Amino acid sequence: MTTWLSGREARSLVVTGAAFAAVFLTLPIPTVGAAVVLVFGVLTLRPRVMIVVLLVMVSARSSNAIEGLRPVATKPLSNVEVTLVADPRPGEGVWRGLAEIDGSVVMVEARAGAGASLSRGAPGDALRVSGSMKGSTPSSAWAISRRLVGRIDAAEIELVRLADGPRRWATVLRDALREGASSLDRNHQALFTGLVFGDDREQSVVTADDFRASGLGHLLAVSGQNVVFVVGLAAPFLLRIRSLNVRYVAFLAVLVAFGFVTRFEPSVTRALAMAALVGLAANRGSPRSAIDVLPTAVVALLLVDPLLGFALGFQLSVLATLGLMIISPRLYERLPGPTALRAGIAATAGAQLAVTPLLLVSFGTVSVLAVPANLLAGPGAGFVMMWGLTAGAIATVAPSAVAAVLHWPTAMVIRWIEAVASAVASIPVAPVGLAHVVVLAIAWGVGARCPRRVRAGLVVLALLMPLAFPTSLAPGTHELLPGLTLIRFESGMDVVHLERTTGASSVLAELRHANTGRIDLLVVADGSRQAGRLVRTITDRFDVVEIWAPPAHNIPGARVVADEPMAILERAMPSSSDGERAR
Repeated sequence: MTTWLSGREARSLVVTGAAFAAVFLTLPIPTVGAAVVLVFGVLTLRPRVMIVVLLVMVSARSSNAIEGLRPVATKPLSNVEVTLVADPRPGEGVWRGLAEIDGSVVMVEARAGAGASLSRGAPGDALRVSGSMKGSTPSSAWAISRRLVGRIDAAEIELVRLADGPRRWATVLRDALREGASSLDRNHQALFTGLVFGDDREQSVVTADDFRASGLGHLLAVSGQNVVFVVGLAAPFLLRIRSLNVRYVAFLAVLVAFGFVTRFEPSVTRALAMAALVGLAANRGSPRSAIDVLPTAVVALLLVDPLLGFALGFQLSVLATLGLMIISPRLYERLPGPTALRAGIAATAGAQLAVTPLLLVSFGTVSVLAVPANLLAGPGAGFVMMWGLTAGAIATVAPSAVAAVLHWPTAMVIRWIEAVASAVASIPVAPVGLAHVVVLAIAWGVGARCPRRVRAGLVVLALLMPLAFPTSLAPGTHELLPGLTLIRFESGMDVVHLERTTGASSVLAELRHANTGRIDLLVVADGSRQAGRLVRTITDRFDVVEIWAPPAHNIPGARVVADEPMAILERAMPSSSDGERAR
């Protein structure tokens, strides 16, 4: 039986953890001092000293990088050229894209015609922008990881020139794969591009909420699984190359090409670095396991870009990898049942357990149904990835009728994945917080000395607690978000007051956490088009019986109530007996 923690696993955990600590515990060492430390480490020729030296270098580079995040100047812009560094993403009536201007990264925000122009951009494209720029200091880990130091409110945007080189070819390939899947409806096409190369920008808010609630959101973020599939597809061609050195160069070319297609997102960057190191070791005749390669890959990446350590995707990717390497084998040995089922549960649960602490810190809750959801949807996601890069590539040059036939299996599997996400998200379940994790740990600890079946039973009971006792707000008035109020009556009637427009994803998440099944009355105080889009999203997710809105509104299906918002709300608050009659 596998021991609790081997020496190699302990070293991997320590070095990987120390690398992240070095990023956050910055040491203000000047460049000359860092160079002296590096020379000392090289001269000692002692591995442990060299590791410490590299960690000091990571900390010094992190300190210098953070020190260099100075806000851009606040000023008007007129026909200023910027270069996109990431794919623009849609928001609530606005398009946003990261761009570089004079060596600094800013967020470009554009609406209406300027937003349409921005939406057609891709990384490496040069844009001519007019508007206003305002500097800001990065206030979040995401902003630090992206080196974001300002915002441009763009009034006009014009495409100056397209990207060149690998970035342009990557965009052409992405567009071709997307166009080849045009037989899919818009939402399924967004799921296809998300599963194949991580582009989920066109995904509906409702579907995105389903994937988050069911613990399947990671399937739309390219990771190590996708890299394994790509290498598997390339393997028959790579193995035909006799020269090991040439084969390794070709292998690196495949990895780099896939990196460009996936925009070198943090999670895939980790996987690519590990694959490159594993391939190098195999090429030199000294194969290395993932547990040995992970700390090397992490330290190397953080040396190149120390602010990568602030990216949540990179952190989750590293933790999930540790879970697969350390926790999953132990779960596999202890779980009862058929081999294939044990392997699937162990892999999914190992990764989930490893990332749970970070998810709790970042989001406050995790999904207790993530393991069964991934067991049901995970194989399908792998199929879409493999099929999308093979048959999907043929579909890009085939007639539309042939492309539709080629993507028929894609559509079927995507419908299955979507159905799993929707079904799991609709199950009333208490959010898993720190208290539940503690109960689960106690159950595992108590059962450690018990027979396997007893231990498994205790763990299953702990896992089922959120299902057995789903959270539900008590009758009364509850402010779920600023501008979003839920009024729940003892009769079971739910009235939602939308006082002002807010983020659709936040609204859906809060209503879901409140276990809202049906909205008897939706009172909308803002009759704008933006509010209308939000109401359509709410009605797509929930069964809404009636909608009240002010005069001259843009709310589909709403009945006009000519009163001020607070007066409307008062009329929407009958007594419990009235609520019963209304139902």
